[in-house]
Amino acid sequence: MLPAWLRADLLERMLLGQTLAQLLMTLVIALVFLLLTVLVLSLLFRTYHQKVRRQDAEGMLLRGRRVDLAWTRVFLVGLIPPLAWFSEVLIDDYVNITGGMLIATKFFFYSISYLGLGLLAFLAFEAVGRSVSRWIVVLLGHPSDLQLRRVSNLIMPLCRVFGALVAIITFYRLLALLGLPPQTVLAFSAVPGLAIGLGASKLLGNLFAGLSIQTDRPLKVGEFCQIGEHEGFISKIGLRSLELNTIESRITIPNSLVDEQKVINYSVRGGDPAEPSLQGLDLRVVIDQPIVPFQIRELFRLVNQAMEESPDLNLPLASFDPSVDEGLILTCHAQVEASDWPRYLEARQRFILRLRQILSQVSQCYFSFGVSFDTSSETLRAIPEIVAQIFRAEPLARLSGCRFLRINEFSLDFYVEYSSDQPTLALFEDAHSRLLCALIETLRARGIEIPIPTTVEIEKVELSASPPPSP
Repeated sequence: MLPAWLRADLLERMLLGQTLAQLLMTLVIALVFLLLTVLVLSLLFRTYHQKVRRQDAEGMLLRGRRVDLAWTRVFLVGLIPPLAWFSEVLIDDYVNITGGMLIATKFFFYSISYLGLGLLAFLAFEAVGRSVSRWIVVLLGHPSDLQLRRVSNLIMPLCRVFGALVAIITFYRLLALLGLPPQTVLAFSAVPGLAIGLGASKLLGNLFAGLSIQTDRPLKVGEFCQIGEHEGFISKIGLRSLELNTIESRITIPNSLVDEQKVINYSVRGGDPAEPSLQGLDLRVVIDQPIVPFQIRELFRLVNQAMEESPDLNLPLASFDPSVDEGLILTCHAQVEASDWPRYLEARQRFILRLRQILSQVSQCYFSFGVSFDTSSETLRAIPEIVAQIFRAEPLARLSGCRFLRINEFSLDFYVEYSSDQPTLALFEDAHSRLLCALIETLRARGIEIPIPTTVEIEKVELSASPPPSP
């Protein structure tokens, strides 16, 4: 039992038209409600800072991590309106405050409740959009992270628009419930129209251009394209703007500008919408060193073989074009399955490295050696067969020809052309080294001299016309 003086102070002393007990109970209920609301909002904000882990190539983002987060937000915000309603019932029916304090309390909790309902409607539409996107991708077959992003970019903006409309209707309902005159509510309703009339024409232009991009589908998420002066991968297509990941930054371009500028799409789409788009890969290599027809044929063969065997390249093409300085330009074109810069650059670097290895190999598959001038005619005619025997001992090397083509200043020169199917440059160089060593050993064993260029210095002695001195 409370002391009589304390009970009298709590139950009989009045403040703001209420007893101290009523004020203390109202304050306690309001503080508990605010603490719970702050806790719910902190948990809500924490969900936006959680990083969604990407699955491996076989698993997908379709495991539902984003969907679970969306419905977690709906659950958290859904706690606010019941808490507000329960707190308002406790204060009105059990604490039993009256007068202006009751009206202010009701207004406070009604405002919190309806604002929570508006936010709940927006988040609920967003969660429904993510769930619908996920199931659409699953029903289409061949689900992938890229396909999920494409479907989400089409569905999520529409869901957010409907959620925002419901939230706005809830806000107008709150204004009417608070007792504002109909003229005031209509004035609030005219604000969006006034904003659109004064400065939101660009927003409407972006919205209509975004709808045009989404319906005509000239671009898709994950495709490689050029918009104006910018070139990169499309990471997002919204109703207002488009995000383009260039090699150095991320650029946000309004949809109205995309609709007005020249757009070049380098991607190749398959018949199945679930299949990822293929991005074009073009390489031009200038060959300015002297190259014989055999090396051109060997280079063309090895480049086509490397492109056909590469798991990164699809639909490969290779060709030669003359350059302005009487050299050649090797042009390679293929399609790469990549939806972002890291994968695209990785495939590009692997192919460039392989192309450089092929050029090094082709430069070594055509070489010459010389024999001395005193080599007999029979030996000269036998040298091609000697070289052929050496190449037959190397399993992956095929001799195309060994010909006596030049009489040099110090030697009689033979030129060797051969092909090799070694899978790597290191194995080719090892085989090439074995062939050269075997060639030198065989020529020495048969007594065929490989001349070394030398310089003979002739000393000039001046002859005098006078007779030598007598001893």
